[in-house]
Amino acid sequence: DDAVAAYDMGDLTARWFTDLLGQPLRLVRFDPDQKRLSNKRWTGTLDAENAFSDGYPILVASSASLAEVNRRLALAGESPVTMARFRPNLVLDGLDAHGEDHLDEIAFDTDDGPIRLKRVKPCSRCTIPDVDPVTAERGHAVGDVLASYRADARLDHVQVQVQVPVRGRAAPGHVGDGAAVRRPRGQVLVVERGPLAAVGV
Repeated sequence: DDAVAAYDMGDLTARWFTDLLGQPLRLVRFDPDQKRLSNKRWTGTLDAENAFSDGYPILVASSASLAEVNRRLALAGESPVTMARFRPNLVLDGLDAHGEDHLDEIAFDTDDGPIRLKRVKPCSRCTIPDVDPVTAERGHAVGDVLASYRADARLDHVQVQVQVPVRGRAAPGHVGDGAAVRRPRGQVLVVERGPLAAVGV
């Protein structure tokens, strides 16, 4: 429900996307001079800048969480789903199912320097996980499974993932969504409610 400033990338680009996808489209980019912050209810004193993404610049999930969702889908007689249903920017290995709920920070190195992410809230899931990303077929099995064990009273929605804003600069002069496209090098270090742990990506 936010109104944000954006630059139209021109008629030539619009024509290319329109021809490719068969419907009238325009490409826009976020105005880098605009400052759109994530909800301070969850970020507190942290200024977590955001661009076009819904509420937070990065969504984190774990492969173990997906495996648990698929285990429960199988028990319900439903087919497994892929991580594409949940659209995370960063997928962690080496955690227990839904272990990402208990992370405080995630840190890793990139070619552009170190990145530190701060977990701030659980992700309230919309109906997108019930849409097949290949066929666009809609269902309800994923939402039903999540509602059976992942309801969060703070959100009044179901959730399976954790949203984290970027803490610090992802690249010179940029905060937020740019970190989502940086490729981690080596191990990712996560700070849980306890000592530092290393996990894979």
